[in-house]
Parts: sequence; structure tokens; C-alpha cells
Amino acid sequence: MHAADYRTPDAFAGQRVVVVGGGNSAIQIAAELGAVANTTLATRRPIGWMAQRPLGIDLHWWLKHTGLDIAPR
Repeated sequence: MHAADYRTPDAFAGQRVVVVGGGNSAIQIAAELGAVANTTLATRRPIGWMAQRPLGIDLHWWLKHTGLDIAPR
């Protein structure tokens, strides 16, 4: 199943699941599945982890308000 088709962890409760990938979607899905299933995360390289809420504010807020969310042209 592709991440775009994933909706909720309900269908995976009590199962063994492998999530492939190290991007944001894979990490978020693996974390959610980990609460209901025996979950393994498979990646090519170690994950570069960043807190979702630095200083208590969502990372996306920081990116938007610092201008770092806009790619140079």
C-alpha cells in the first residue's frame, strides 16, 4: 500500500507491519501504526530526526514564519 492510500491504523491492529521509507509520511505512519501493531521501519540510511514541536510550536509554523518553507527559484 502506498502512503497516499493509508488512512487509519485500524485495519492493521494486532498485525506485523513493515513501513518502507524514511520520509515524513513513512515516519508518521510508522509512529501511528506502532500504537496498534508490531511495526518495523525499513530505510536505506539512518533517520535524521527533528522534533515536530520545537519550543512547543509546530515545525511547520517555524518554517512558514522564517521563510524556510519556500524553495529558491
